[in-house]
Amino acid sequence: MKPQNLIFACFIISSFLLVTTMTSPAQDRPRPFQEDDVVCFLGDSITHSRRYHSYIQLFYATRFPRRPVRVVNCGISGDTAEGGSSRLAWDVLVHKPTVTAIMFGMNDVGRGLYGPGKTGEPWDSQRRHRLEAYEKNMRRIADDLRQAKSGIVFITPSIYDQTARLETTPEIGINDALASCTAVARRLAVEYDAAVVDFHDFMSILNEKHQKDDPAFTIIGPDRVHPGDPGHLVMAWRFLKAQEVPRFVSRTILDAGEGRVFEGEGVAISNLQRIEGGLTFDSLEEALPFIVPETARPALDLVPFQDDLNRETLVVRGLDPGQYEIRIDDEGVAEASGADLGEGIDLADNPRTPMYRQALDVLDADTRRHAVTSGPIRTLAYARHVLRDRPEVDFSDFEQMKNALVKRMNSMEGQPWYPSVRKQTEQYIEVKPKEAEILEEAGSAWREMYAKAQPRPHHFEIVRR
Repeated sequence: MKPQNLIFACFIISSFLLVTTMTSPAQDRPRPFQEDDVVCFLGDSITHSRRYHSYIQLFYATRFPRRPVRVVNCGISGDTAEGGSSRLAWDVLVHKPTVTAIMFGMNDVGRGLYGPGKTGEPWDSQRRHRLEAYEKNMRRIADDLRQAKSGIVFITPSIYDQTARLETTPEIGINDALASCTAVARRLAVEYDAAVVDFHDFMSILNEKHQKDDPAFTIIGPDRVHPGDPGHLVMAWRFLKAQEVPRFVSRTILDAGEGRVFEGEGVAISNLQRIEGGLTFDSLEEALPFIVPETARPALDLVPFQDDLNRETLVVRGLDPGQYEIRIDDEGVAEASGADLGEGIDLADNPRTPMYRQALDVLDADTRRHAVTSGPIRTLAYARHVLRDRPEVDFSDFEQMKNALVKRMNSMEGQPWYPSVRKQTEQYIEVKPKEAEILEEAGSAWREMYAKAQPRPHHFEIVRR
């Protein structure tokens, strides 16, 4: 291993041990979101079209349904901290955010500056310049957010996977540059007395750990840049863990022998009665379980999401030996021994419970909300952003915007990014005339998500078989 790579590896390992074995100072941790918070996630394509912030929104809707939080996607594909700064007023501050989370870096480092033969000057000079610009523009964003009285969370960038054995050839050095962005984000968090959430160092170590057994493993995707749904669930878990949100959906501890509630967390128990061979009670849980979408479930093998953040625990002590059926609203949902019930069973990932089925409805509403906010709504923002240097274009004039976008698209024909530019241009032309309906659709899905998440009472029976 080259000395500089060895130094970097040692730095990453020490950082990982630090953030996983020690408690960060209170001012470094983002506070849990509160009722009526508006939280803007500002970033590039990893924010624009991906799901980590959507999983965070879903978590808050299911865990705290009575204190609504609005998460706003403010990502734009291909963007940098400079671009984020230039659009801050009309794309972020217009929402009056109480909190803004910032994650840039993947485009700031200039990925085209890395690869075979790109060594020495002027390559080193260009790479240094990109990192200096990143810091300058991140500081500019933070200054403007502080002026607007928005809380600030610096998120260290997700990784570029330069080590996995994939079909795409890695450009060595990009992830090292992202580590430099990570150091900048940490330094700015101290300077601005802001919170910081680490994605980069943690994901680097997680990748390294699994690649020892499987060199083709990647927490990112085949392009080495964009995490898939499992990677985004890992990122959401990391963010929520940093906030120290409650571990339990609910925790119910009953004493069958004495017929009493021993302890409850996030739940109200009433009408507890001993019956022959068991007991019955009514339960009103304050939250719902978080439903991990099928596309993201591989993440459960990478991080302890369920154990850390999604426990819906039922403990019944003092039962006679034997097997018991757990029934909720007259439907059997599980069987367990008296001994297992005495230790506690977890219902969060049980698809037979009415709480799980209700949470599926919440997931469905959030999926529709995410599709609108990461698709057409961000396309409208993207169009305005890419034409920001065209002062002759009136952003409120659809024909001017359409013509300017088509001209820009045609000028890029034959370039690798042409298909993406064409897709965004065509989508803008399609959705701009329907902007009002699209915005209402997003708001309606958000309201429906919270309406469907409201607590409902359930009747439990623990009956001996």
